[in-house]
Amino acid sequence: MEIQKLPWAGIRVELESSAIVIDPLYHFPAKLGEPNELFFPLESYGPVAAVLITHQHADHYDPQAIISAYGSDVPVFVPEEIVDLAASNGLGRVTGAPVGSTFTIGPFTIIAAQS
Repeated sequence: MEIQKLPWAGIRVELESSAIVIDPLYHFPAKLGEPNELFFPLESYGPVAAVLITHQHADHYDPQAIISAYGSDVPVFVPEEIVDLAASNGLGRVTGAPVGSTFTIGPFTIIAAQS
């Protein structure tokens, strides 16, 4: 397993040639000032099987960057309360993940937790 820190709060995890990203971010929110690290286009980190979003704050949820890097058809797992928001942002394969639910993405078993 390889775990890679992405800019801000993002994480990329790769296992058995499959990867997921958690809270990938490219467009840093202006209201937070200037970031203290460099941001690179998400596609530069490689392809992913799915995207996981912990919550809808602008520094964790960047639908424009997700679509640009991975396409609108990448599976995106979000807290169930933001499914409609994610779908309205152009993400085509959105799944709500209630706290405590378990799902599988390739070799990964994911358990949704409170963020």
